[in-house]
Amino acid sequence: MDAQKKEFIEFLLQSRALRFGEVKLKSGRISPYFVNIGVISDGLGITMLGKKYSNHVPNNTEIIFGPSYKGISLAVSIVGALYKFKGRNVGYAFDRKEIKNYGEATGGDLQKRVLIGSKIKDGSIITLVDDVITDGATKYECINLLRKIADIDINCLIVSVDRQEIDSNLEDAVFRFKKDTGISVKPIIRTEDIYYYLLEENKNEEAERLVRYLKKYGAIDVKRL
Repeated sequence: MDAQKKEFIEFLLQSRALRFGEVKLKSGRISPYFVNIGVISDGLGITMLGKKYSNHVPNNTEIIFGPSYKGISLAVSIVGALYKFKGRNVGYAFDRKEIKNYGEATGGDLQKRVLIGSKIKDGSIITLVDDVITDGATKYECINLLRKIADIDINCLIVSVDRQEIDSNLEDAVFRFKKDTGISVKPIIRTEDIYYYLLEENKNEEAERLVRYLKKYGAIDVKRL
């Protein structure tokens, strides 16, 4: 398999951000694997994660936006990697879970009340980042919020893993997200990459469990596995 993808999968495994075993997702599905980049919490791990994501950030990006809470450290790690490894000085921003109504954030300034970080204005070119995409619910909320603040251009959504699943409406979640928002999704790896990695490492039991799950919940392009 592709060396860069294999390296990223091994990084996720070593950091425990990718784990195998039955896990109940927010959707109620029982998944044979789980991705949680929130467990990456030291300098080495965050630097490596930011570097991996930075390789997928479009050249015209002005602001990296990460949904709170996981997206906060992710956005910071990416802008740090862009500056350190690519010489690009890009801003970052994230949303508040609780709307601020005191200090400088009173009155009609929606941005100060609901966001922290770089100022977003008409014409800002923003890249969204998150750990995975399953049904895209959190992403829709962020997009609606950002578009209330300014007339922006969101050039893509970057995620560590595309789970390649159907959503609650039985549609390919990534296809529907692009159709609804006009925003392309750029995953570093997909679930099928994890499957091929398992086969290469002779982890056949885990691979079989993954295939059974995808036969039930996978998008059309992975039901062939």
